[in-house]
Amino acid sequence: MQTTPNQENAIIPSSVLLGAAGIGALVALGVALTQRQFSLLGFGGLGVMIVALIAWFAQNPKQARDMLRGRAFTYGGTAALVTAVLLVALVLLYIVVRQQGWRADLTESGTFSLPEQSRQVAATLGADPTTPPVRITAFYGINQAALRDRATLLFDSIVSASGGKVSYQFIDPDQNPLILEQYGGTPGSIFVEALNEDGTPNEETRQRVQFLEQSTLVNALITASAGGDFRAFFLNTRGSVGIEDSGPFGASVFVNNLRTRYKWTVEAITLSELAREDNALSRAKREADGHLLVIPGGSQPIPDDQLSLITNYLDDGGRVVIFASQNVEGGESLANAANLSAYLEERFGVRANGDLVIDPSNSIQGSLFQVLVGSFGAHSTVSSYVAQQDALWLSAPQSLLANETNPPRGVNITPLASTSAESYAKRGLILGREQPRSAFAKAEGDAGGPFTVAVLAERTLDNARVALFASDSLLYNQYLQLEALGVRNSDLARRVMFWASGYDQFSGSLAALPAAAAEQDLPVIGDDLALLNIRNISVVFLPFGILALGVIVWWLRRERAVT
Repeated sequence: MQTTPNQENAIIPSSVLLGAAGIGALVALGVALTQRQFSLLGFGGLGVMIVALIAWFAQNPKQARDMLRGRAFTYGGTAALVTAVLLVALVLLYIVVRQQGWRADLTESGTFSLPEQSRQVAATLGADPTTPPVRITAFYGINQAALRDRATLLFDSIVSASGGKVSYQFIDPDQNPLILEQYGGTPGSIFVEALNEDGTPNEETRQRVQFLEQSTLVNALITASAGGDFRAFFLNTRGSVGIEDSGPFGASVFVNNLRTRYKWTVEAITLSELAREDNALSRAKREADGHLLVIPGGSQPIPDDQLSLITNYLDDGGRVVIFASQNVEGGESLANAANLSAYLEERFGVRANGDLVIDPSNSIQGSLFQVLVGSFGAHSTVSSYVAQQDALWLSAPQSLLANETNPPRGVNITPLASTSAESYAKRGLILGREQPRSAFAKAEGDAGGPFTVAVLAERTLDNARVALFASDSLLYNQYLQLEALGVRNSDLARRVMFWASGYDQFSGSLAALPAAAAEQDLPVIGDDLALLNIRNISVVFLPFGILALGVIVWWLRRERAVT
């Protein structure tokens, strides 16, 4: 067989050039599949492929001409060229459609579009001045690129319908793993949450959306944005904690947080105002989504005729949260007075005992009046404290009765927090007088711990609820700065008030859009590797594999040059 001059004088063998072209093509394809943007490495691979092919054609002009003139190229090459043109046309069409914002939802239930009912809900949220801004956060990385495109169209429709009240953001979970951990999500997760006035997310309203589907997403928007009408009335009596008091022993910061962050109506109310026939508390029972009477301490007992204003409210399914305090002058305080204690024990199985709990192993800064409590019960209000090793800082706490073994009929009792086994309780001390330290030492006859210092009681018949705390210090402004150290005074007080008023369950009773997704429209669930494989097979290997198969068939059937 004779060789051509080009083959005899080839500087680089043809096989090397073809191999280099193949390697360059593989590098470019790999960059396109794995990188967010087509980088310099990808362009380098394309350049190597093009230069190698040009060099091969230059060294083998006769073979190149024979290939172009052969029957195999005429048929197989034409088929490969048509396939390539079709793929390029589809890519260009996709780019045009995406830029123009054209779309057609082919799912049976309109999963990725915004039907009229959902559009009206979003418009209502946007027009309501009492509704806070809401943000959608989607943790989509490079492996969810196609899903992100569909989500963008749906999110844009919601933003437009809400007049900008709803916004959204995409966060790459691979580049921001700490944010993903803070949300408690996984790659592909979607969260909806209301925003505070300063633009920070309101974690209490955060809703997780399981699937990218319009009705599920709009329902989450409803839940996150609906604050409801909740009203709390703080009883203003002698020695009670003042809700407008900005001093260290006031509750102004706690109350302002309820008003501004959670949009609650919070007012002070007196016993004389409660005696009116149409008082604010009775109106709240008729009009509001939730109502609550808070007794923030009080140094003197309530007379029997006035106490009936509170007991009648409870007997009618009322909600009361009591923060017990001490009478520093000696004798009974409001919370542990005989009349209120007898009623609470008979109807709800709880009461304040009117003693002083001392816990030497958990005293703070050597003060016998300050107790750090870190033992919590089994209830949703305190469930997170155990894992985080949080605590309560109680000032002059008294022990509480929680009659779990023999509660009143139809009453469920749940202790929330208790002191250590080394604690003990003393009676008869007058805290307002200076006394020697020995007077606070454990003596014979003193009751031993552990003691319950926070308890919930719920009557199932009428859903009346009572929460009782051993100290009013959970409301103090001075302990708010200790939250960063794990002191959860105000946090627990707020959570218990949410439980008592039903605020924590309010979102579950909101009207929801019916989810009508057909079975065939449910999304495919899989890990990152499975989703990546599905994407590569459907988007890359099938179309380009058919193209490569056409090229191979053409190569095998090409006409051999006569030598």
